[in-house]
Amino acid sequence: MAALSFGKKLQQLRKEKKWTQDELGKQIGVHGRSIGAYEAGINFPSRKTLLKLTDIFGVSIEYFLVEDENTLASVPIRDKELLQYFLEVDRMDDEAKKVIKSVIEGIIAKEKK
Repeated sequence: MAALSFGKKLQQLRKEKKWTQDELGKQIGVHGRSIGAYEAGINFPSRKTLLKLTDIFGVSIEYFLVEDENTLASVPIRDKELLQYFLEVDRMDDEAKKVIKSVIEGIIAKEKK
């Protein structure tokens, strides 16, 4: 069986509850059109909305974000320049990737302070 994307998992959970997109949207504080965009893979929810979805469906964040044990689900990166950098890094050797990951971790830790 093929791995399900975030949107397909969301749609499947919503349909199991027999909720419309509008009904789910009202429960988590977004418009039904936003639910439709999430399910279609056009948009991705904010962290806050994602946490509300995990609560309402009783699933983990990992359930939504991991397609299978080796792959993360597609998460849209809106900054096209940043996406290009990630694509270039993906082609680098493991040692270069390790250095870049360390730099990113440091910047994220600094931003959280």
